[in-house]
Amino acid sequence: VNIVLKGSSRTLHAMFSDYGVERCECLDSKRKMEAPEPGTIAVYIDDCVIDPGQEKELAILMNNPNDAFTGIQFDMYLPEGLSIVREDDFAIIDIGSRSSSRRHTVSSATQPDGAERVLAYSNSNYTFNGESGDILIVTVKADANFNGGQLALKNIILSRPDVTGYDAPEYTANISTTTGIESLTTDEMEGASIFD
Repeated sequence: VNIVLKGSSRTLHAMFSDYGVERCECLDSKRKMEAPEPGTIAVYIDDCVIDPGQEKELAILMNNPNDAFTGIQFDMYLPEGLSIVREDDFAIIDIGSRSSSRRHTVSSATQPDGAERVLAYSNSNYTFNGESGDILIVTVKADANFNGGQLALKNIILSRPDVTGYDAPEYTANISTTTGIESLTTDEMEGASIFD
C-alpha cells in the first residue's frame, strides 16, 4: 500500500507492507527537481533515499538523443554528511553500463571549493553507447548524522567525436533520508489528502 500526503509545502510518501512501514520519506516540494524532459540533452542523478551510515551507488545518467559524446567533465557538489567513498585515496567512480573500462577512463580530483571534478574520456574516441542510461557509477556514504540535502552537478561539459563541446545544464537531485511520520506537524499538512 502506498500513501501520499500532500500539504502546502511538503509531501510525505509512505510504503507499507505486511511487516509495517517499509519506507517513509518527506520531500520539500519547493526543492523537488523535475527529471529532464524527453528529447533534451541532460546529465543528471535520480532523487534517492540514503540513510545515515548507509553506503550506496549513485548512477550518473545521460540523455543524449540524436547526438553522440566521447567524454564528459562535471563538478559534483555533495550535501553535508555525504561523501564519495575512497580506496587508497582514489574516489570510487566506475564506468556505467553505456561503456567499459577498455573504452573509457575515469579520473577525479577534489577542488578547492569542495566539489569533486569528474572526468570520463576515451583515448580512442569511442562514444558512450545508446542515447540514455548510466554513464558512471559513484559510490557514496552517509555519515551517522546525515539529514539529507541536495546533490548538484555543475559545469557539465560533454565532448563529441569531432572535438566540439556541449555545455549541459546544471542539475540538482534531492537526497533524502528515511523519516518518521512524527516529524510532520499539523500546520505543515493542512489541507492534506490521502490516496492510493
